[in-house]
Amino acid sequence: MTDPIEPAADDHPSLVENVARHPPHPGPAIVLAVLLALLGVWLTLAARAARAQTHALERESAAAAASASAEQAQALTAAGPLPSATIDSLAQHMPAHVSLASVEGRPGGAIRIAVDTPDPDQLRQALGDDPWFDRFRERGQEQHDDGSFRVTLESR
Repeated sequence: MTDPIEPAADDHPSLVENVARHPPHPGPAIVLAVLLALLGVWLTLAARAARAQTHALERESAAAAASASAEQAQALTAAGPLPSATIDSLAQHMPAHVSLASVEGRPGGAIRIAVDTPDPDQLRQALGDDPWFDRFRERGQEQHDDGSFRVTLESR
């Protein structure tokens, strides 16, 4: 009779015996682990580089915005008085019968002024008395139905 613990000669060996006789090769698992680790390192470095580039672009954008803002402020200062000063000066030097129709800022810091007057020649005389208005040139004149005129002036 055969011993129940010992396998018969024609039986297949058990899984435990098979693994004990032929251990699995760790090669593929190690290669896979190394590849996954390298992929993780590469993704981490790529994320850091993207964050650094984003921060650099934010700094450049902020610097460009600050520079543009400074240039705009400098252009306004170089353009002369702001529209409120223009309106004040107009009010001081305009004949009583002249009314201000509009004041408009133009590209490059120019100012366009439109006034309604019954006599454009009298307006030109009044503005000619103030050297501040030397920088303004007449850009148009149109007559209204009531006989008054709208004169448009623009600074250089």
